[in-house]
Amino acid sequence: MSSSSSSSSSSSSSSPLRPPIIASFKRRLPEPEFPSSKVRIYHPTRNAGFLFIPVRHCPLPGNVVSDKACIPLTAVLDACQVLTGEKGVLTRDDEGRQVCLSDLVDAGRYYYIVNDNPKEDYPIFHSFDDWVPPRREDVPDRWFTSVYPRVRPISDPVASHSWDMVSGNVNTLRSKAKKYDGVCRATGFETALDACHVVPAALDYWFSGRDIVRQLYYPYSIPQTLSTKDQVHDIRNLLTLRTDVQRRWDERAFTYIPVDGQLIAYYMSVVPERHASEFHCSQLDPPARLDGYLMYIRFAYTVFSCVPGGCDSTMGRHPKSSRLTKPLPSSAEASPCVSYPSYLPNEADEFDPNAQMDDETAAKHIIDYFSDVDGPALPDDLAAAWAKYMPEESELDIERLRSEWQARQMQLREELVHTHD
Repeated sequence: MSSSSSSSSSSSSSSPLRPPIIASFKRRLPEPEFPSSKVRIYHPTRNAGFLFIPVRHCPLPGNVVSDKACIPLTAVLDACQVLTGEKGVLTRDDEGRQVCLSDLVDAGRYYYIVNDNPKEDYPIFHSFDDWVPPRREDVPDRWFTSVYPRVRPISDPVASHSWDMVSGNVNTLRSKAKKYDGVCRATGFETALDACHVVPAALDYWFSGRDIVRQLYYPYSIPQTLSTKDQVHDIRNLLTLRTDVQRRWDERAFTYIPVDGQLIAYYMSVVPERHASEFHCSQLDPPARLDGYLMYIRFAYTVFSCVPGGCDSTMGRHPKSSRLTKPLPSSAEASPCVSYPSYLPNEADEFDPNAQMDDETAAKHIIDYFSDVDGPALPDDLAAAWAKYMPEESELDIERLRSEWQARQMQLREELVHTHD
């Protein structure tokens, strides 16, 4: 069974989607054909590539795997809309005659055309720090849930869920999120967990600078005692994951995309890695408190890592671009012979030296580092002191854990089928 991105005439009508497009995880998936497995998006008038998305083989209904690397069409369109701020269509030619209508898009060269005008010379946002996210109401509906729908009532909605009245500070909120979630929401595992940020904590300056809270279904922080600079720690921006999954997410190896009413992990890393063969296209079991607007922002954060170098000179800068950069620490002092640059990198580093971390989380991060098969062993004194944070087994039973995870994925798919019935 093939995933076809074959194009058709723009006059053809699009057939309705026949879910599921992507099947639940069944078996290990082949690695991408480096370096050709990319969906490459070009500007129709400038003939310049501005988005190169690495793609992989995907599991399909019938317990088969696509014979070509592919990605859902909706994910490509959403990514293009992030960069351009415009809705559009994907075509095989720069004149807009061969519109892609297939549910899945194979690797290859494509053009993004906005406003049904292949001659429109549209600009793009060049970086995440430049990007001004759209209003909640302008984000595609597939990103939202029944708990937090896209359209809000005319008057501010009244909080009515258990987490709405949560209290605490930056550190305790992460512990409470883990308690709410219970397990890793990506794998179902119950150990080696951490509450991570959907929009990374290192982007606290961006989160508050863009006033993201005002775009959430409840347009205020939860808890409301959070200061402006701490709004990124909102309980709705926390998600419990296994520490190794969290690390690859923070490294933008994969992102979550909506497919058939579910969020699936789509790996965009171009290097072979075991994580991708095991978790690519796996379903997320999101907590009810997770606002889809935040997942859309996290998706955009990964999309900007797929913008090729050189776009500053080949593509126009979007007129709404507004650069936000992480401010220098207030305690920083420059010596007479050293000066600070007038700019910071386009992308914020994932590590924030000023971020606060509780002892348990710090211990687990260090244990995870020393667990690397190629790394040194955890010192005996630390192993003794942190015994309660160590896995119950000295060596991870990979096959057992994989079987448990696969069973969980099949259960999620069966529940989804019963829901549709």
